[in-house]
Amino acid sequence: MKIGIINGEESLKIKIKDKNVHIKLVQNDTDENFDILIFNKQTNFIPHKLLNHKYVLINIDEYKSFNTFSNIFLITYGMNNKASITASSIERDKLQICVQRNLAALNGKIIEEQEFGLHLKNIDKNLYQAMSLAATNILFYGDTNNLLKWF
Repeated sequence: MKIGIINGEESLKIKIKDKNVHIKLVQNDTDENFDILIFNKQTNFIPHKLLNHKYVLINIDEYKSFNTFSNIFLITYGMNNKASITASSIERDKLQICVQRNLAALNGKIIEEQEFGLHLKNIDKNLYQAMSLAATNILFYGDTNNLLKWF
């Protein structure tokens, strides 16, 4: 699986332990196709070929308008209660993530609405990274059983 991250952080690369996953930090326009393209932070840079990507994940707390993202399979994540994937509970070392609507995984499996927990250090620093990686993980595998491969 190829993941492109716009305004991503280099530290994301070391969190992915699955050798089938390849991450590229995207800083300028590219003709490269990704299975999943993630927009972590607000930017004026929007790749001109958004339709080339199977999924586009957007941090809903950073992007208030989605007009640029029409005609693509868009999944939102963030603290906003309208996000497709959100944090329902945040404790000291545990993040409870909620999938708020059914999603189709890359393998065709339907991911139903559900909640699952992640144990993380420094949640305050890794909150949005964790949500975007959890979303990417379930879209790739079609379930939450493989989350420990990534965290």
